[in-house]
Amino acid sequence: LFFSSSSFVVAIYFVVAVVVDDDSEIDSSSLSRSCSFMKSILSSLSNLNYGGRTAACSVMLQRAADPKEDDGVRDLIQETFLTMWFDTEFNGTTLKKSALASNSKQAPTASSGDHSAEGGDTSSSTVVTPNTATGNTTTASDAVSPIPFPGNGRSSSRRRKSDAVLAAEQRQIRCNVAAKQMVEVVASSGNADFLTDMAKELLFGLGDGIKERKKAERRKKQEAAQSHCGNLVSSLIEQLLGFEEIRKHADKTKEGQQLVAMISTLGVFAQASPLLIQNHLDTLLPYLKADNGVSKEQESAMVIVVSKIVSRVAPTLTTSDVKRVTEGSVCADLVSITYNLGSSTVSAAVEALAKLASHRDAGEGSSEKLMGLVNAFYRYLYKAKGTADDFSAVKANVRNNVHRALSALGSVCRYHEGDKKGASDHVDPTALVVISPSKLSWSNLSDACYAMFRVFIEKKDVGTKCKALRAMCGAFIARPRLMLAVEHTGVLSDVMSDKAHPDLILESLKCWCDILLSEERRIESGEAKEEMDMKESITTSVKISGDQDGDSTLVGGVLTQHSSRLYKLTTNTSPAIRHACVELIGHLLRQGLINPMETVPYLLALQGDVGSPLIRQLALKLLIKEGLKRPDMLRQRVCAGVKQAFVFQRLVYPNSTVTAVIEQDTGDGITETECIFGLIFKELIRSSRVQRQGLFKSLLSLFGADGIDDEPSLTIIGATKKSSQKKLSIAEQIPLLQFATQILGFLPYNSAQDPLFIIYNISGVTALQGAQFLDEFAVFTCADRYDSENHSEDDLERAAKAANPSKTKFAAIVNEPSFDLRNFGDICLKASSLVLLLRLKSYLKKAFNLSDTRIMEYLPSQKEKPFGELFC
Repeated sequence: LFFSSSSFVVAIYFVVAVVVDDDSEIDSSSLSRSCSFMKSILSSLSNLNYGGRTAACSVMLQRAADPKEDDGVRDLIQETFLTMWFDTEFNGTTLKKSALASNSKQAPTASSGDHSAEGGDTSSSTVVTPNTATGNTTTASDAVSPIPFPGNGRSSSRRRKSDAVLAAEQRQIRCNVAAKQMVEVVASSGNADFLTDMAKELLFGLGDGIKERKKAERRKKQEAAQSHCGNLVSSLIEQLLGFEEIRKHADKTKEGQQLVAMISTLGVFAQASPLLIQNHLDTLLPYLKADNGVSKEQESAMVIVVSKIVSRVAPTLTTSDVKRVTEGSVCADLVSITYNLGSSTVSAAVEALAKLASHRDAGEGSSEKLMGLVNAFYRYLYKAKGTADDFSAVKANVRNNVHRALSALGSVCRYHEGDKKGASDHVDPTALVVISPSKLSWSNLSDACYAMFRVFIEKKDVGTKCKALRAMCGAFIARPRLMLAVEHTGVLSDVMSDKAHPDLILESLKCWCDILLSEERRIESGEAKEEMDMKESITTSVKISGDQDGDSTLVGGVLTQHSSRLYKLTTNTSPAIRHACVELIGHLLRQGLINPMETVPYLLALQGDVGSPLIRQLALKLLIKEGLKRPDMLRQRVCAGVKQAFVFQRLVYPNSTVTAVIEQDTGDGITETECIFGLIFKELIRSSRVQRQGLFKSLLSLFGADGIDDEPSLTIIGATKKSSQKKLSIAEQIPLLQFATQILGFLPYNSAQDPLFIIYNISGVTALQGAQFLDEFAVFTCADRYDSENHSEDDLERAAKAANPSKTKFAAIVNEPSFDLRNFGDICLKASSLVLLLRLKSYLKKAFNLSDTRIMEYLPSQKEKPFGELFC
């Protein structure tokens, strides 16, 4: 296919419109096809400098970063970037000789504005296409050197380049352009996490799960991938040096964004493979001085990335390199960062300093710098701890310094290896006391710091409490057994209790997530095995028994004890707390630390969080993962989930009507309706007839004789411990049945078999319970002598016809002591449930245009037919 400049832009932006439009009625399969088309377009361009490529990449990343996006679409977008930037066998985009040679020719006279990415006049004699390597798409900063080819007008006596040299130059040119595009995309998106995942997939994902692949072949591909990433890093370094040479310091914001993007992109490769950055570390270390002429926020961002690069590269440094680094100004720069920049940079700087100090060949300088930093901050906290109990009343600079000191000491406890080795595994937290700064050493640092953190977590200022808890989190990550010991003191329960401030609850949930993820990384990275091998007390028999790494289960075991509290926090009025709680529950589910059967009703309840789409989407993803692993579980727990969703809305949105339907205005006067359980039904249940019918029966069972009370042990979220097992009152049962009716009425059915099956079962329920209800009502009225013969209209019937039945004289009978009010309430409940079922039947019949004949002829055992054939 050949695209002119304007026609290609039309094609690109047609796909982009599909990819970007969040409000359009496009399913995940259509989005997947659009992304596949985008991948084909982007990967077929011979002109790698075409400006529209970066714009298209940025748009795709916006879609991938959307938390509501389908995982399949997100995976396809990641595959697109992996192919364009990291594929060492990029067969579809081999550079053409004419495209490379044209870089040496003079640019055409047509201005680049005539063929911009937004389209332009294509009537000019020179037609520019994305596959045309002309000067209008290549600026002075990204121009590539001309490469001579045989037969392009040069003398045949001139030495020709071999195919190997030409291929190497092609790869380097591609790396140069790919590096430039990476920086531009990172600058536009502000996030480099997607790049880190792709680099790790390239370097370490080759051959996973393919046993028949030969080791030699895998090793060869990994070496090629390492070489390719090395070329990308070299191109990024050259781009960074070139940018520094032409900086004019005129627009600090724009230049700062570019610098942050370049360094962040280099940080990606440091996270993936530190050896790629090792030879270029000296180029990045000057940025730790934080005098780069950009804004303070951008300085902090660069310092964080460079500090993390140092942390990753430090263990791989040779003896000479580590001495050169530690004996220079790097340690002093890191110490200065902890004193002068924001709190977000303190942890990264302390981690880098601790990694350098922990290197086996590091001198005393880095360790002394770190210990000096520890002494300074500990001494400040030692003096400040007795100044006031209410830190909200102290001076702002004192409070800020206390927060900085807590953050720094918590990071030291987390990252310094000597602190881990010197601390005891068996400790009584209640026996730990704050010691004098003069007695502080590496052997007692962790215990002393925990005692100090405990002092400041008791202060009345919520900000100080949060910083102290975050510092404790660092100690818990380094020493999981300390967390187990602290659990018995009640500290962990206190920070998540109803009496705790919402900010403290939110911070605690984030801390537990960090602890779980850190422990997971420790095990997956092999660090846990290395620590186990270093312990001489662990014998071979102990290793075989599986008890060699008891710390790996401590953190999860501690958090499992608080699962009931986590479930209750899913109904907190703060959306931030609910979101953090669902994230933590997701980690616990993934690691197999909580019971899915118990968790699913609370995740189903969050589908009723109509005011927080992000929370609904996160809970939906967890439900889909669990549903794929255990298909029958959702159907088994749907009734409990419906009840929880009903109670959830009453607790979180007390001023709104409980509803199972979300209404959205499309902007053209049309209102779209969506059932809160519609996506779950569509993704997990709709494809299976057995699952669908099981779901319908479960929901209709609520209308049975004992439907509401079929789970008397239902936990009413938000209730106290004594009342959590109580049954729903009659006033709560009727709205709950109405809630279930809405669900059955608005599920996204794609077959008339579904409404027919529901109507079939409704008919059975009403036929059976209707007769029973009439008998019960007749017995009730006859026993109380209110309607003994029923030959003509009596007082009860006349009262029912009145505008206000409760105001009639007959209503006074209800207040008599002899009147069985409870039995009368049960009868009213049964009558209301029957009315709701009959209304649902009528609605489905009208909505799906079902005739009485079709309803009468339907049998659940009959074979399903296409959707359109069943409407008559």
